[in-house]
Amino acid sequence: MFTTLYDIRSEGLSYIMTEFLVVGICLFVIGFALICLWKANLFKAKGANVKLPLVGFGMLGISMIFLFISLSPLFWTPGDARYIFDNKLYQVVEGMPVHYHPMPKEGHDEESFELQGVRFHYGDYSASFGYSNAASHGGVIHPGNYYRITYFPDQDSLEAGGPSILKIEVKKIE
Repeated sequence: MFTTLYDIRSEGLSYIMTEFLVVGICLFVIGFALICLWKANLFKAKGANVKLPLVGFGMLGISMIFLFISLSPLFWTPGDARYIFDNKLYQVVEGMPVHYHPMPKEGHDEESFELQGVRFHYGDYSASFGYSNAASHGGVIHPGNYYRITYFPDQDSLEAGGPSILKIEVKKIE
């Protein structure tokens, strides 16, 4: 009997996208505050009347880029995953991970392993399609467990890097 640990169809924002979202919100708030201060004419310093709106609107523009980048996966990832599952473009492998290489807690590397000859690699600091949560940051892949992994093999068409993990199930040992 297998238990589902990850399914891309019910996935939220990845770690890196959450960081982009936070930065985007902070830039938006600061930019909005600067524009409000300018409108209220609270800065009487020479040149502030020109610089505040420029900096404020600039920050609003940059924040929109960050917000778009961080929220876009919520719109296209479920559609891509649904298309892959509906058209049976995925493959499935089962077994225990071999050649497991964990990502260190501080990052700067990817986690990787092999299952039935298929090599998977991912990391918390990449904005890739599919599973990307390393064990050092709470991920679900650990050596010694028996997994069934559903993946999209043609990752090269989306982004260089190998197959994308779409679903992870672990076998309950009784």
